[in-house]
Amino acid sequence: GGGFGGRFVNICKTHDISHTDFKVSHTNLSNIEALAPKEAYSSLIVNAHETSVGHLYDLSAMGAYAKNNNMLYIVDAISMLVTDPLDMEESGIDVVIASSQKGLALPPGLTMVILAPSALAKVQEVKSLYFNFKDYLSNAQRGQTPYTPAVTIMLQLEARLAQIEREGGLEATIARAKKIAEYFRESIKTLPLKAYTPFMPNAMTTLTPTDGKLAMDIVNALEEGYKVMVCPNGGNQRNLIFRVSHMGDMTKEYTDVLIDALHDYYKIDRA
Repeated sequence: GGGFGGRFVNICKTHDISHTDFKVSHTNLSNIEALAPKEAYSSLIVNAHETSVGHLYDLSAMGAYAKNNNMLYIVDAISMLVTDPLDMEESGIDVVIASSQKGLALPPGLTMVILAPSALAKVQEVKSLYFNFKDYLSNAQRGQTPYTPAVTIMLQLEARLAQIEREGGLEATIARAKKIAEYFRESIKTLPLKAYTPFMPNAMTTLTPTDGKLAMDIVNALEEGYKVMVCPNGGNQRNLIFRVSHMGDMTKEYTDVLIDALHDYYKIDRA
């Protein structure tokens, strides 16, 4: 569905792993049974939320499909973590890949992999040095890692998790992200911008201009004229879409700065 999903394809190509690049658009894959290839596979690897286009997928539907077809279900949830609901057991997920950046809003450099009991048997078969889960699991028994981790980011992660707990817990953090996302989307309805996808997460909003303006020109104008930064896209989507984050310590006050800048840029009074 986007650039980050394509990275899994590149990994398979690099390691000569037989795979199918299941390209999708304009669907949240709630109908995956009807759309997916019919060949037999050992695993289903997906992005919970394709950050490059701001598209959220139906994890439960894909989990049911994976279970029905006896596949290991692996989910990249890096941008979904602590912004949108994620339940491994409910969605039938075997492996979740998380990271310090995006949803957790920490510096990049620390990856976390959560294994369900169903995945533990699989990792015993992996032949790898730095990707050897057996080594990590055995070292965890003594409270250590096999190699020196990003210690400073681990300390920041500890502080971030304490902050989440202090501010009401995971559900409250997700609810705040949802409230900010809905507030932003409602506040720009009079502008010549439309949502790039109807299946948006709480984590971000992806917008495409409807008045002929180029998305990259809007990104540049916001930065140069208002000192506000939104995220551009690359490649053939450079002039089609730009992305607005609702992750981390985003507040209504910060969001208002962007909303006001967009209205001023378009010379449209804010409702």
